[in-house]
Amino acid sequence: MKKKLIVFSLLLLLSFCSFKISANSAQQYFYGQDQTGIFSLDESPIVVTQEDLIFNLYDVTYPPHDSNNVIAKYYFYNPENYSVHSRLVFPMALGQSYDYYLEDFENFSITVNGEEVNKKIRYTDYFFTNDFIIDNELKKLSDDYINDDFYSQELKIYSYDILENNGNSIANDLYCQIVTSPKDNQKLMSDSHTYISGEDDNNLYINIHFYWNNVKRIYYLGEEEPDLKDKLHFYDYKYEEELVNKNYIIEKNEEISFIDFVLSYYESQKERIANISEVDYYNIIIDKMNKTNSYCLGSTTDIFNISYTELLIWYDYEVDFAPKQTVINEVKAPIFPTVNMRMKPNTYEITYLLTPASTWKDFSNLNIYVNTNYYIISNSLTGFEKTSDGYVASYENLPQEELIFTISESANPKETNKGGFALMLMGIFGVLGIAIIFVGFLLIGGIVILIIYLIKKLLKKKT
Repeated sequence: MKKKLIVFSLLLLLSFCSFKISANSAQQYFYGQDQTGIFSLDESPIVVTQEDLIFNLYDVTYPPHDSNNVIAKYYFYNPENYSVHSRLVFPMALGQSYDYYLEDFENFSITVNGEEVNKKIRYTDYFFTNDFIIDNELKKLSDDYINDDFYSQELKIYSYDILENNGNSIANDLYCQIVTSPKDNQKLMSDSHTYISGEDDNNLYINIHFYWNNVKRIYYLGEEEPDLKDKLHFYDYKYEEELVNKNYIIEKNEEISFIDFVLSYYESQKERIANISEVDYYNIIIDKMNKTNSYCLGSTTDIFNISYTELLIWYDYEVDFAPKQTVINEVKAPIFPTVNMRMKPNTYEITYLLTPASTWKDFSNLNIYVNTNYYIISNSLTGFEKTSDGYVASYENLPQEELIFTISESANPKETNKGGFALMLMGIFGVLGIAIIFVGFLLIGGIVILIIYLIKKLLKKKT
């Protein structure tokens, strides 16, 4: 009987814990990504006489599928008496919640007057917490390697390997501290975790944690070869004891140029980012390095590995306009809403940036169609009317604010996690309570068994 009670108590405790964890552990909020329209890379006389912005939002899911998309249909007009050749781009971004979404962007089409046109997929570095300023982003889109004041193509890269005194590589973890006076014309990085641990009036203290079985290599970027004498201090893997008696060898490698250094990582990254060119990759790395405004650049992994979550993706294509010609240019692209699963049913927020379209010479007549079987439960713009296909709104001029709207299967979705914190505390205290009861049960049972045992022993002595 005692064993059955113990087993029952354990099962009760485990089932309670399991229920609480499974009910609250799933991610319930996924950040979407803002989207916007078509832009010209050239100073262009072309005007927009009409734009039809069409959202197709049926059976919205997370992750998304191709049937949920946005179509930007532009009616461009060339008011001049001469032909115009324009280079147009359409930017997109995946955002943090859609980093796994590697759907081939080639699947989404661009047409001019009904005929599909060739497009290139281009990439630039993008900082997602910043406001989207189209002029700043267009400057990053270059067909040539960027000429940077510090990171020139010919900038020298000095690299050094730290080896055992017999010339063999070091297998164990190793901490290295570099004590240096930083120079404006020099940067430092390594192949391992590299960070600034402190500084004083004269020196900067840079720590490098070289991991087990990894190459222990340090890079200096600059025109002058660094003086490493008495600059490097080594510690054991716990970072507790300085290895003063360890005679490590610091072996210099062959100098290479900055462009060769960067492009040595290109082949591995080309497999991660579909169709990325050498030029785009090189320019992205320079932009990342310039954002790390420090003598210490960190690790090569942090700098040279890139992902879709830090990139702006561009459709890049060309259109020819005859004098006085109207051209209908249609771009179809995926859409990435912000998903809130804390609401029942789920809500989906879509943000489309309208104000950047003011960069065109002139813009008029915006029509917005939201084709959906969902309800629009909030909207940043007024003027939307319900139709059999969803919603529609029309504006003679470009609105002065962005389009942000939220849809749901219900007109009045309800929040499901109210009191969630209280429930969590109840769950924690409930588990603790059961655990205390269980331990108490074992203690009382043990005491009872001990008393019975002692009584039997005393009775046995009397007889």
